[in-house]
Amino acid sequence: MRRGLGQLAVLQVFLVLAAIAQNKGWSVSAGARGILTTSSKLFLNPDGRTPELRTEHTAINSVYGGGIDLRARLPEDNFFFAISGEYVSIIQKETRLDASLSPPRRVPVEEGYILIPLEIGVHLYIPLGSETWRVSMGGGFGAYYGERVYRVAGIRAEPRGNRFAFGIHVETQT
Repeated sequence: MRRGLGQLAVLQVFLVLAAIAQNKGWSVSAGARGILTTSSKLFLNPDGRTPELRTEHTAINSVYGGGIDLRARLPEDNFFFAISGEYVSIIQKETRLDASLSPPRRVPVEEGYILIPLEIGVHLYIPLGSETWRVSMGGGFGAYYGERVYRVAGIRAEPRGNRFAFGIHVETQT
């Protein structure tokens, strides 16, 4: 599962580097960023039969992560190619009362998620800003990996369903 994402990332980097190698006028830049998600919800039963079941969730706040960006462009052109990847993960640990045991006992529970988006796209600079600060708009496609993590008393619940998704994205950057 994660090996497939790694292979996809290597393929994306290879394709961009191959395009850059065709023309020596390309300029390449790389950047790193920190990510803070102030609040999120982990829906426990998104396919439930009733609205009450579908909206039942666990709040997960203050999620930290990191990401990287690679950009390539010709100096005289008004567009650039971009590859970006992120890693966002949080696992909360707590002790919960388990009434299914006789007698009921408190058991350790770990709950959270892992998200790894990989995106490749093309951006066009729009006429706002200056030479040192520019605004761009663009879009492309991405591969997204997501996994719910859930362990009770050290026993992991295997995730069900597809953990991978593919899609298009539209974004603005400064």
